[in-house]
Amino acid sequence: MEIKFSLVQNEADLVQILVLQQQNLARHLSSDQIASQGFVTVEHTLEQLQKMHRSAPSIIAKMGEQVVGYNIAMLPDFRQEIAVLVQMFDIFDSLMVNGQTLGSQRYIVCGQVCVAEAVRGRGVFEGMYVAYQQYYSPLYRYIVTEIADRNRRSLRAHEKVGFSTWHRYDTPAESWHIVGWEW
Repeated sequence: MEIKFSLVQNEADLVQILVLQQQNLARHLSSDQIASQGFVTVEHTLEQLQKMHRSAPSIIAKMGEQVVGYNIAMLPDFRQEIAVLVQMFDIFDSLMVNGQTLGSQRYIVCGQVCVAEAVRGRGVFEGMYVAYQQYYSPLYRYIVTEIADRNRRSLRAHEKVGFSTWHRYDTPAESWHIVGWEW
């Protein structure tokens, strides 16, 4: 079956994002799965996704009516919505990119990206970023996100589509890469 890429269309899409997210949260995976398949860190609520969707709909990959991948679009305005991301946004805003702080420029955040295990290796990750760029590059100069150092699969996948590491930092629990892509 063909995989199609689009913006989130309705609440059913958002609910399916949450189901896929639950399946891929690090706390639900073995250390072997984390090492080989990657993971997601942040757990969103339906209400949070609804708010973010109203400002910038996320990109999804679907087979028929089933969401098999998502790439959450998140504007800096949502920095206070998810407590664990406040520090990330503070770092984003102070980063120097092309001689200016990122916070003084138009950027969008990949709030999280995930591909269902059944369709990994079929171009879904790349296809979602092609769609993301198509929809959002006219509005934003940069896309930026952070990735845990131990999530090597995600780091490699992001580099492959055009991201580069702009900054690294450590927290007591994790080492992070801030990666960005100028469109």
